Amino acid sequence: MSRWSNELAEGGYLPASSSAPRRFSAAGSREASGASEGDQGTATTVEGFVIKTLLIGTILAVAWKLGPHIGRGNVIHAVRLLDAETPFMQKSGARRIRRLAATGLATNELLHESAPAKLLALLHPGTDRDVSIAVVEALDAICKEHELMEAVIRAGGTDVLQDAVCQGWIGDVLAHETAASLLVGLKIQEGNLD
Repeated sequence: MSRWSNELAEGGYLPASSSAPRRFSAAGSREASGASEGDQGTATTVEGFVIKTLLIGTILAVAWKLGPHIGRGNVIHAVRLLDAETPFMQKSGARRIRRLAATGLATNELLHESAPAKLLALLHPGTDRDVSIAVVEALDAICKEHELMEAVIRAGGTDVLQDAVCQGWIGDVLAHETAASLLVGLKIQEGNLD
């Protein structure tokens, strides 16, 4: 041992033999002996696994119970934003409806809240450009679900989109093309429903 390790060993900072392996107990203190943990380490990992499993199971059970209520609240809030007076809120509501319709999980709630009819009511010549673009995108997402497409047709979506496409209410070229292709799809579906 070097001079520094001798002084450290005499002061009680190092074990007498520095070649002895050091072990750390669960509490964090050092053990100088060569004793091993044995089964204590395995028991700790099993307990940790059980606790993690129970915690994850509890979180999933709560999410399973609360998920539909949270989703229904999101749909209600998005549809109420369409009734707002400001274009920013209307655009925000249309974008939220587009995202909810894209998941495919909110079809019944969107039908119950009559989202297709409220979206179509926003599409008229005096509508803000950004709102009309958001409404067309939301209608495009909604019409990917068969039940919602039928609701758009029943609410007069073909006539509204026909006027919007022919008279050029929608200021964006891409949204205009989306509305035109959506109109074709609605007319085909309307022919199938008759």
